[in-house]
Amino acid sequence: MTGVLFPVYAAPTPSPFYGNVDLPDYLDRFVTAGGENVAGGALVVIFNIFLRLTLVIAGFFAIWKFIEAGYSFMNAGGQPEKITEARDKITFTIFGLLIMASALVLAGIIGLIFYQDATAIISPKIIGAPQ
Repeated sequence: MTGVLFPVYAAPTPSPFYGNVDLPDYLDRFVTAGGENVAGGALVVIFNIFLRLTLVIAGFFAIWKFIEAGYSFMNAGGQPEKITEARDKITFTIFGLLIMASALVLAGIIGLIFYQDATAIISPKIIGAPQ
């Protein structure tokens, strides 16, 4: 029998037993930025939150070290060892802040050179298989 088409039965796609799951509104900020989907989704957003939190904690730690060094200066009482110790605390705190800032600048420069995007390392875009 040539020319006869056999009907193909297409089974209906079963819906999952748990129904449709929609993302809650309060979690929408972890997947979208400015109304657009973030490449990499929540993983990139959580990485950025962790990076910012780390920098804020490091900044508060630096402020605490400056206050501690100032208190050490006030209580040095003219003793050269204590004055040197307080000066070293201030110096190391400044070096720590410079290293923290230069790491971000260096990451931006490397991202600009290799990826033509200064935020490529600091805010990566994870590209997966097309959906």
